Amino acid sequence: MDMLDTWERALGPVRGLSRFLRLEEAFDVNTGHAAMITVVEDFLRKIEGERDQAPG
Repeated sequence: MDMLDTWERALGPVRGLSRFLRLEEAFDVNTGHAAMITVVEDFLRKIEGERDQAPG
């Protein structure tokens, strides 16, 4: 499995997770969100490398 294949396989769950987190936030439910966001950010950092600066 090459890096592109890994990236393509990761996109579906990452997109779904993002939508799910936003839906829960709309109902003021956020238990475990910070931990899950950390997991996803760590995963993306492994694929993409470190960011030059924080977004925003």
